Amino acid sequence: MEAKLWRWRRGRRDSGYDKLLLAQGRRVDLYLLRFPRGSRVPPHRDPVSGAGHLRLNIVLVPARTGGEFDCRKAMLDRPRIKLFRSDLHEHSVSEVERGVRWVLSLGVAIPEGTNWGA
Repeated sequence: MEAKLWRWRRGRRDSGYDKLLLAQGRRVDLYLLRFPRGSRVPPHRDPVSGAGHLRLNIVLVPARTGGEFDCRKAMLDRPRIKLFRSDLHEHSVSEVERGVRWVLSLGVAIPEGTNWGA
């Protein structure tokens, strides 16, 4: 795991964003995400084997245009703070048209069957 820490990697789904793993434990991960112009994240869910998954995204720097997060069933959806069940609810980020979007993203595995945010 140590080889993955503190190295920029391409985000999933050929979406154009980059991620930097800052910390990881058995049930938790912490990433810094960079969304340059032209990046986006298509609608998806993030299933976790044998567990549920909470994700807290803190928008450190919003894009000048675009880069809008969408999750219709977010538990908390403020301009810069997003809390949602990434395993249950479809979520996405619109294309960044101007600027660079920076996000601190904390993920926590929760016991399977937990109905937080269901």
